[in-house]
Amino acid sequence: MSAFAFTTRPDGLSVDGARGLATWTVELEPGTSTTIGFTLAIGRDATSATDTALDNAGSFDRVFDGVRASWERLWHDAFRPGNTEFSGYLPTLVTPDRDLARTYYLGALLAVYMRNTEISSLGPVFLTGGPRLGATTTFFWDQAEWARTAALLEPAGMRAWIVAALSQPYDSSHSFDTYNLLPIGNHYASNDHSLFRIAEAYVGITGDLAVLDEYAGRMTVIDHLRKLAYRPRITSARFGDRVLVDFGDDAWELLECVPNYRHAVVSFNAGYVGMLRGFGDLLRLLGDEEEAAQAEADADRLAAAVVDRYAGHGRWSIMTPHGGDVIGHCLDFALVAAEMSESLSGEQRSELVDFVSTKLIDGDWMRALDPSDSIAPLSDRPDHGAAGAFAAWPGATAYGLCRLGRPEIALGILQRAHRATSGALWGQAMEVTEDGGYRVAERGISNRESNAAVAMTEAVIGGLFGIEGDFGSLAHPAGAAKSSAGTLRNVRAVGFDLRRPVGIEAVERASASAS
Repeated sequence: MSAFAFTTRPDGLSVDGARGLATWTVELEPGTSTTIGFTLAIGRDATSATDTALDNAGSFDRVFDGVRASWERLWHDAFRPGNTEFSGYLPTLVTPDRDLARTYYLGALLAVYMRNTEISSLGPVFLTGGPRLGATTTFFWDQAEWARTAALLEPAGMRAWIVAALSQPYDSSHSFDTYNLLPIGNHYASNDHSLFRIAEAYVGITGDLAVLDEYAGRMTVIDHLRKLAYRPRITSARFGDRVLVDFGDDAWELLECVPNYRHAVVSFNAGYVGMLRGFGDLLRLLGDEEEAAQAEADADRLAAAVVDRYAGHGRWSIMTPHGGDVIGHCLDFALVAAEMSESLSGEQRSELVDFVSTKLIDGDWMRALDPSDSIAPLSDRPDHGAAGAFAAWPGATAYGLCRLGRPEIALGILQRAHRATSGALWGQAMEVTEDGGYRVAERGISNRESNAAVAMTEAVIGGLFGIEGDFGSLAHPAGAAKSSAGTLRNVRAVGFDLRRPVGIEAVERASASAS
């Protein structure tokens, strides 16, 4: 049960279904203001909730100051090694660039804000959105957009979440209820890539190889990763080149609002390239050279098929049973750049950067789909269409630009992104307004906050500082605590504050002697 109480008695109270409305009529002289305080209490019954709300309203200033002090402690603990609130901590960014710092720390604040310590038996979990997207729900895709950052801040919570998520029927759901540990929704084509990358980031950041032998449902974690990475072996298209994965005919399993984004799209095929290469790194780390070579061969074959879909000028062709549709979408750019930049020619890299810079990046935010694309009029949604962009896309785009060797353009995106916030932080989607600015989308199902926007912080850590936190980093830690963007202090990752996993050197010596 929940109850509200007020420091100033309302002039009117009304009820409309589950909605209550309190109104005040106040006359103010020019230049003056008034303050109305309200409290919300949640309890197991109406009496206890009402009593708590009234008590807090009666001592509003004291209670309010206590809440503020509690949040200040929580905020500082998020960056403090040895804190008692989180199982990890985030790097402190030291930079003279105030715009970059504001974006970085707003992303960190969003992670802290969306963390819930009471709702789940798993321990701390990061909820995907506000109550409008489910007060107990985590989506696989959204969590993947900032997997490194989550592993830095809350490694114990993420370990438990990974085992629980892989125990879900992820072939037929897009998220799960962290309270009841039950699946939610339809399947998303992003699931394989998302779950793989979340697990990889956790292991790559923490060095916790033991989680690979944990059972998640009927399979160990490493066998889930094998299943996810090897999916192209059983789901390749029965048309076209017969190499690319066919994601099916249901647009709602992909970008939902882009009707021609179906079948063998480039984005998640590029994702499988990265997964296969990452799994190869893990296998080699564990001493299995033969299977590692097979995984890498699969990756090379799939990468060649992806590159064959390049349509020029930064665009990609979707392979369907009826031919191909050319499209200019940020998801293709982000995953190709993140997962297989080394497979691109210099000309392709240059054209991809030019496309994003001139067609998608827009003021303080961006558009997910090129507005001049022929499908744009039929994709009028502010998250994945041409009317704006999903919360994660600017961060993912900035990371992709870093992977393509253009960190200066990525820096510009991250410097401006904080200006697009409205209602404090970033929503699930930010839409373009009539004056050319951006705001939290006011139509559709967009909520006012979305943890996917922590991808901004992720792009600083993984992009501008190059801290990859992948399987390969366990053998050869990537990135540095200093870059042209500033300095990261207290990086709780392998190669920085954490040592390499025990036994890695012995495996490397054995592999070297065998070769």
